[in-house]
Amino acid sequence: MNIALLSMVMDVVIVVLLAGTIYYAYSLAKQLKIFRQSKGEFEALLMQLTGQINAANDAIEHMQEAADTNGQALNKLIRDGQFLADELQMVNEASNNLANRLERAASLGRNAGTMRDEDALVNDAPQVSVAPVEPAASATSPSGFSIRDREVEDDGHDHDGSFMADDDDDEDVGNFHSQAERELYTALKRKS
Repeated sequence: MNIALLSMVMDVVIVVLLAGTIYYAYSLAKQLKIFRQSKGEFEALLMQLTGQINAANDAIEHMQEAADTNGQALNKLIRDGQFLADELQMVNEASNNLANRLERAASLGRNAGTMRDEDALVNDAPQVSVAPVEPAASATSPSGFSIRDREVEDDGHDHDGSFMADDDDDEDVGNFHSQAERELYTALKRKS
């Protein structure tokens, strides 16, 4: 009986172990099935992620090409702009130099005209009006440059070279060096 009892206990233990093994196998099979399904979903997710990464790489390459192209165009524009700025600076300096030379020449012409007026007053010359600066280089213009106002030379002078005064202006109108000065004086006189 001991052997029968022992055999029965062993059978019960084997049945319990077999039941545990069957349950474990069933549970493992269920989890493997879930893992296989998850693996398919995970593979699909990985495929999507790979596609997104490839699209991002393509977009980055296109952006790099566009940046290179636009960067080259921008660099060319910057170089052209710098070149134009340098040229404009040179033109500005040349214009300033020319304006200074013209201003000096004009002041020399005015000074020469004023000195002629003073000489005429000292010598009691009958005519007090200013004679225009001759276009050729003279001793009064050391630079050899003089400013000519063709309107004044053609329209505003008497035959003796002095400025003609309008009837409504007083005698001071004849003391100007150019037509522009005379017109400015006339306009200011009319306003006052």
